[in-house]
Amino acid sequence: MDVRISNFPFQNATGLRCVYAFQTYKNYHVNAHIFNEDAQEIHKYKFKQVAILDLAYMVMLGSELAVVSMLPLFFICTVW
Repeated sequence: MDVRISNFPFQNATGLRCVYAFQTYKNYHVNAHIFNEDAQEIHKYKFKQVAILDLAYMVMLGSELAVVSMLPLFFICTVW
């Protein structure tokens, strides 16, 4: 069976736009109640709490990226 890119259903931007529009509509439809209600008190956080959590994520991601990027160089330069 010969499969070519011309048979792909989303080969042009129109198909992708339609899928995007449908997914956006369904996403809003499912979550519409969130936009109309106020957040519960338990889900309201102080800015300081969010900033500390954001900083922790940045530090962890930065260290993970450093390890992932330097580990191959370590294995290349290390002679067993």
